[in-house]
Amino acid sequence: LIPVSAGSVLTSTGGEGLGEHAPGMVRRVADVGRNPLRPESELGRIKATRVRSLSIAKSQPQALAQEKFLELIYGEHPYGRLYPTDAMLKGYTIANVKDFHARNFSAARTHLYVVGVFDAQSVEAAVRKAFGDWQRGAGRSPNVPTLTPARRATSLMLVVAISRVPDRPPVNPVLHYTFGSPIHIG
Repeated sequence: LIPVSAGSVLTSTGGEGLGEHAPGMVRRVADVGRNPLRPESELGRIKATRVRSLSIAKSQPQALAQEKFLELIYGEHPYGRLYPTDAMLKGYTIANVKDFHARNFSAARTHLYVVGVFDAQSVEAAVRKAFGDWQRGAGRSPNVPTLTPARRATSLMLVVAISRVPDRPPVNPVLHYTFGSPIHIG
């Protein structure tokens, strides 16, 4: 099993195992990144699961706060949109998925880290064989958001306290949300 984690700006995959199995792990990780399974028969189920997950997320105060914060800071830039719209979700096709993968997964955008105790020569040979013919592809996306002074921020702390007893202030906050922006432009 090769775990995959996907976020708004990073997709990662990898695993761990015994050093003598490192070349095999390199081959499996390369296969997952370069040749992902995209069965059209699964798209409907995946979209339905995503709709349910979004519905749950959008009922949570922390998710709503994050959504509004990103919208405030990044405006119409894709960074300002935490969740896809219903129309976006319903409109996704296997062709969209394949196109996204072709445009965004390439040698120029990939970093491979191998750490631990292993035979360096056999792992390097496995890396060269698994990734050596991968097309360079496009580098970083040039679509970097432009922030106006009113939108520039390096950090924000938002604390929301909710009382469970009517007409009484809360003793302790029950939601604590922090956001530290890794991006500072200008």
